[in-house]
Amino acid sequence: MDLKRDDAGTIIPPYFQVSAVPPDRDGRSRVAVAGELDEGSAEPLIRAVTSLLGGAAPAVVEIEASRLNFLDSSGIRALLICRGLVGNAGGRLVLTNPRPAVTEVLEITRLCELFGLPAPAGAPRPPKNPVVSESTADLFIRSAAVRRASREIRDQARALRLTGDLRRQPQTPVRESPAPRSDG
Repeated sequence: MDLKRDDAGTIIPPYFQVSAVPPDRDGRSRVAVAGELDEGSAEPLIRAVTSLLGGAAPAVVEIEASRLNFLDSSGIRALLICRGLVGNAGGRLVLTNPRPAVTEVLEITRLCELFGLPAPAGAPRPPKNPVVSESTADLFIRSAAVRRASREIRDQARALRLTGDLRRQPQTPVRESPAPRSDG
């Protein structure tokens, strides 16, 4: 199976696509996402947004979500981290054209306005600017890598057990040292 990887070598799940376009003359960057934004696809999104902030930071980073069909709590966390990174660079992150299922998740969590979407009628207003530092994003990326590595090791061990290649080795008995003699 040929796995798709981003520039940092991170595997991009087959059910997720992300592409970033550098800022235009108006200072707007666009990140197009498609598929499912969850724990497995959060890191590639954060890396794509981070890559846009390397040079002259865009005034607005627009996440084009018309092809995003699933969003869970890990995806929300990734969006909040991206929003914090863009905000720390002096820009603003907005979500455009989300599908109804994605909008519903953002309405339930009361996050619509944070991403430039209209809040549902009668909804309380969220905090103005939750701050996520770059170090938080780095920790998130590292923890995702550790979880992925742990999963891979667990899957390899499971495969070895299933194929019978992982056999219990007979344990060598522990030799007890003789009791000290008392010459007295």
